[in-house]
Amino acid sequence: MWKVPAFTFVALLLIGTAWAQTEPKPYSRAAAEKSFRTLVTAKDPDIMDLLKNDGYVCFAEALPFNSEDRFLTIDLMIPTFWVQDKSSNDNPSEGSFYDGKTDFPAISKLPLYFHEWVNQDWTVVVDSRMLDGMWYSFGHYERTKTGKNVWKPYSDIPPVFRLTRDADRLTGEANISAMEDGTTFYATKKYGNKNNGTTAYEMNMRLSTGRYKETWTPDKGDPFESVGNCYKAKEFLRSSTPAKKTK
Repeated sequence: MWKVPAFTFVALLLIGTAWAQTEPKPYSRAAAEKSFRTLVTAKDPDIMDLLKNDGYVCFAEALPFNSEDRFLTIDLMIPTFWVQDKSSNDNPSEGSFYDGKTDFPAISKLPLYFHEWVNQDWTVVVDSRMLDGMWYSFGHYERTKTGKNVWKPYSDIPPVFRLTRDADRLTGEANISAMEDGTTFYATKKYGNKNNGTTAYEMNMRLSTGRYKETWTPDKGDPFESVGNCYKAKEFLRSSTPAKKTK
């Protein structure tokens, strides 16, 4: 039986490993959109949840790093049920949460799933899987003619979602936050980088147009950024060239 010398075998193994490793390709919006649509066609559970919850899909115009099919998804459901925030100092001394006229501080716990997708797999940007994110509102319930209780915010002020953590419970990464106030979605986090330092990440999206900007600011070196547009995922799928407006 023919035997391969040990050093030859090691050389072949290293060459094979080198062949198997491919450099990331430059970003392509067309590739990113194709990747998203492929996941929809395959009925990927996470993407199906995004569609069910009327979430966003976001595509960049260009990226300052190589990642051919990268896109973002933001799954943050709007509250349909509120409970009185008894820990607040703004509770009135009289009235009832369901009397239809007295305004109370209210809260609603719902998760946020903000993910980055590359090669049809996601990693966490900012998540609140432990339900530490919270919607806040101020108003009262009114009973309709059909007998249904409907939440009426004071002066039609939209609810605000806030998530603030000193450390991520899943990754241990520090300084994580997110906010949605009816006009913008904003998220930040800090994480360790390859230079043994930290990088501060920010994402700011205007809800009326879907226009967003990402910024990466390392503790050493210059910041870099990317801009693009977010769409309601359902609307994006309805049209090959969706409108920028998302609400």
